[in-house]
Amino acid sequence: MSLKEVQRLMITGCLLSLGTRQLSFDREEIRRCLEETAAGEGAYTAEDVERVYSFTEGWAMAVKMMGNYRQLPVSRLMDPFGDGEEWEDGRLDALFQYLARDILAGQSQDMKEFLLRSALLDLFNSRLCRDIFGDAAAGRHIDAARRQGLFVVETSLGFYRYHHLFQEFLRREAEKYLENISELQRRAGSYYRKQGDNEAALRQFVQAGCWEEARQCLGSLALELIYSGRSRLLARYLEYLPLDWRESPDILLALGEEERYSNNYQQALLLYKRTAQLCRKEDNAAGVSRAYRHMAEVYLDTIQPLEAQLLLRRSYKVLPASMKKDKAELLELMTENLVNQGRTRQAQRYLRLASRVYYPFALQDRNNLRARILVRTGQPHRALQLLRGKDNVRQSAERISYSFRESLLIISLCHVYLGQREPALVAAREAVAAGEKLRSPFVIMMGYVRMGHGLLGAGEEERQAAWDAYEKATLLSRELNIVRLQGEILQGKGLWHALRGNWPVALECGQECISIAERFRDWWFAAVAWHSLGMSAVLCNCYQEAEGYLQRAGQLFARCGDDLGRTASAWWDCWRLLQQENDGQFRQAYYEYSRLCRENQAYFLNDQPSLLGNIGGFSVLGLEEQAKRLKLDGAPAELIAGRTPLFAEGLKIQTLGSFRVWRNECEITGSQWRRESSRQLLRLLLSHRQCGLHKEIAMVQMWPEDDFASANTRFKVALSNLLNVLDPGRGPRTPSRFIIRKGSTYWLNEAVNIELDAPRFEQLVGEAVILLKGKNPTAETLLREAVALYQGDYLEEAADESSFAERERLRKLYFRALEYLSRLCIRKGNYDEGLHWAEAMLSRDNCWERAYQLQLLCYHHLQNQVMLVRTYQRCCSVFAQELGIRPSSGTRELYERLTES
Repeated sequence: MSLKEVQRLMITGCLLSLGTRQLSFDREEIRRCLEETAAGEGAYTAEDVERVYSFTEGWAMAVKMMGNYRQLPVSRLMDPFGDGEEWEDGRLDALFQYLARDILAGQSQDMKEFLLRSALLDLFNSRLCRDIFGDAAAGRHIDAARRQGLFVVETSLGFYRYHHLFQEFLRREAEKYLENISELQRRAGSYYRKQGDNEAALRQFVQAGCWEEARQCLGSLALELIYSGRSRLLARYLEYLPLDWRESPDILLALGEEERYSNNYQQALLLYKRTAQLCRKEDNAAGVSRAYRHMAEVYLDTIQPLEAQLLLRRSYKVLPASMKKDKAELLELMTENLVNQGRTRQAQRYLRLASRVYYPFALQDRNNLRARILVRTGQPHRALQLLRGKDNVRQSAERISYSFRESLLIISLCHVYLGQREPALVAAREAVAAGEKLRSPFVIMMGYVRMGHGLLGAGEEERQAAWDAYEKATLLSRELNIVRLQGEILQGKGLWHALRGNWPVALECGQECISIAERFRDWWFAAVAWHSLGMSAVLCNCYQEAEGYLQRAGQLFARCGDDLGRTASAWWDCWRLLQQENDGQFRQAYYEYSRLCRENQAYFLNDQPSLLGNIGGFSVLGLEEQAKRLKLDGAPAELIAGRTPLFAEGLKIQTLGSFRVWRNECEITGSQWRRESSRQLLRLLLSHRQCGLHKEIAMVQMWPEDDFASANTRFKVALSNLLNVLDPGRGPRTPSRFIIRKGSTYWLNEAVNIELDAPRFEQLVGEAVILLKGKNPTAETLLREAVALYQGDYLEEAADESSFAERERLRKLYFRALEYLSRLCIRKGNYDEGLHWAEAMLSRDNCWERAYQLQLLCYHHLQNQVMLVRTYQRCCSVFAQELGIRPSSGTRELYERLTES
C-alpha cells in the first residue's frame, strides 16, 4: 500500500491507527488480567492495581508476568531503594533476558553506555547528561533512542524518562558493566544538591555510598518528608545511615514531628528536648527556637494554652531578629493559642501583626486559622465559604494530619451550628474516613463527635446512633489520654440525656464539660458549655437553674465576640420565660432576641434543629403568639436601641489592695459613686458573697448608732444609689443584673459578668498546688500569675469582721504561693530569684519564719557565708523585738547544719 493510499484512508476515517496508548492496558483491564491469572476476583485491592499500573504503565507482557506471581510485594514497587531482590526468583527474568538479548545487545558501545548512564537519572535531557556525565553527544543519543522505540517517554519541560521496567533493567545492567557507577552517582548527587533538589541528591548519594553527603541532604529534607506524609520513606532512608548520625538536630526534630502527628506526644517532647540540648551546645539559637516552637505545638494540638503560651514566648525570645518569616509563623501560633482560649479579638490583632512582620504571610492560612476565628466569632456561614474556596477541603492521604484543624471537621461543625443536618453528617463521615487513611485517632475521634452532633436533633432511632458515635469517641479519647478532648463529648452527651428528660445525668455531664473548658481557659468553649447546660435545663423544665446558665453563656459569648452564640442564648431565654409565663421579663428578652436575630440573620434558630438552637424541635408558634399578645411584633427600633443590652460587658472589681471598680472597662471614680455608703455596701456584699448579706447585718455594721427606722432608710438610699452606679442603663422597677435579692438577703449575681480578683487568685493557687503534686511545670506559671494579681491585702479599708477573716485567709494563701515559688527556684538553681520571693514575704511580715529558712538555703547554695550568718542574726533580732522569743528549733538546726557544712 502506497503512502498516498494510507493518507487517503486516514482522511476518510477508514484506517484504524494503533499506537502505544491503544495497546496498553488500562486499570480495569489490569485488574481483570491479574484476577484471571492469580487468586481470583477480589484478590487485588484498588491500591494494588494502581501500583501495578504505575510500574508497568499498562505494558501487557509485564502485567501478565506479574499476575503469574501472586506473592509479588506490590507495596515495594517503585521503591527508591529497590535493589531488585524481589525479582531474583525469576519473575521477570524472561522479560529482562529478552531486553538484554534483543534490545541492548544490538546497540553500539557509545549508545549502550549512554543508556546505562542516563538510566541512573529519574529524568534526563541533553544538558543534564552533558553537565553530569560530560556526554557531548547526549542529544543525538536521545533522538536515536526515540527513533528506535527504546521505551523513552517525553515529559513536560523538555525532559525524558524511561519506562519504569526498562529503567529497572538498565540500572541492573549498569551495576554489572559500569565500573565508575559510584562516581557517576556521586556527581549526579552533587549536581542535584547545587540545584536545590535534596531528594534527588539523597537518592544518588545513598546509592553511591556517600554517607556524609547523604546525612546532610537528609537533614535538609527530613521535615519535608514528614509534612508531605512520607514518614515511611524517611524511615527507609534512616536504615541506610549509621545510628549515631541520627543525633542530628534536623533529623531529631523531624522524628519528633512524626511522633506528634502520630499522637505520641510524650515521645515527641523527649525528641524536641534532645534537639534543644544539641542546638544549645552548638550555639544554634534558631535551632533552639524551633525546638521550643515544636514543643509548643504539642500543647496546641492538645489544647493546653498555658503551656503553649510559655513555650511560644521562649521560642520568640531566642529567635534571631533577622528571621522575620519565622517570627511571623510564631505570631500565627500565638494567634491560634488565643483562639483556643476564646480570645478572638486579641487573636485577630496578632494575625494582623504577623502580616506586618512578614508580608507574604498575609497570603497564607495555616491550620485553617481564619476559618476557626470565624466560627468562634459567630460567623459559620463565612467560615464555610472560606473553606469551600480552599484546595485542602478533601486532600489526599499523602500528607500529615491537621488534628482538630481538619477542614472536614470544621465544615461539619459549621453545618451543625447552622442546623444543616445532612451536610454535617456527610462531612463528619468523610472526616472519619480521612482520619483512618491518615492513621490519626485524633481526627477519627473528632469525626465521631461531630457525627453525634449531627444525629442529635433527629428522631429516636437516629438519636441512639448519636449515642453510639459519642461512645466510640469516648473510647478513642481514653486511649489518647487527653482530658481536653472529652469536653465536646460531654457537651453532646449532656444534651442527649436532656432530650430524654434525665436532668441529673445531663447536669453532671454539663458541669464536667464546664470544668474542663474553664480549667484550660477556653472561654469560647466555656460559653458553649454553659449554653448547652442552659439548654439542658430548659429541656428538663428546670427553668430557675436555666436562667443563670444562659446569662453566664451570653456574657461569655459577648466577651468572645460571638453574636450568634448570644442570639442563641437569647432564644432559649425567651423560650424559658414563655414556659414560666413571665410576661415582664419575656418582653425584655424578646426585644433583645429580635434585635440580635435581625443583626446576625439568625432566623434559622427558630425552626432548624441546630446544636445551639431549637434542638428539641419545638414549635415556635408559642413564641409568636406570646409576642402578638404582648404586641411585640416588629419591636420598635427606639425601644430596642434605648435598652441596656441583656448581656452587657459587666463589672471588674479589685479587692486585693486598693478597692477599685470598673464598669465596661471604665473605672468608676470617686465623684461617680456619689455616696461612700454605697461603696461600703458593695464591700460588704463582696465579703458575704458566699452566704449572702442580710439587710439587718448591713444596717448594724454600717450605722451601729442609728435606730432601725433611720438605718433602714439609709440602707435603701445606699442600695438604690449602688444599683444606679453599677447599672446606669437599668429601667425603672427593672431588677438589677448585678445584685439579686431573696427576701431580705442580697447577693452579688456571679452568673453575669462580674470579674473578681480574689476568687481568681484563689483559683490560680489551688490549681498550682494540684499541679505541683504531679511536678507539672505549669504550676510555676500559675503561681507567678497569682502573685502578680495580689496587689495588697483584701479590702484594706474594710474594718468589719467578715472582711478581716477573709483578709487573713487570703494573706496566708499569698504567703503559701510565695513559698512554693521560692522553693521551685531553689530546686532549679535560681537562688537569686528564690531570695527575691523570700524577701517579698518578709516585706509584708518580717516574722514569717519560713522565709528566713528559705533565705538561709539560698545563701548556702550561693556559698555566701557572710549573708547566711547575717540572715540568721536578723531573724533572731526580729523575733526577740517583735515576739520576745527565739526562732524555732527547725530554724536553729538548719542554721547549724548549713554552717557546719
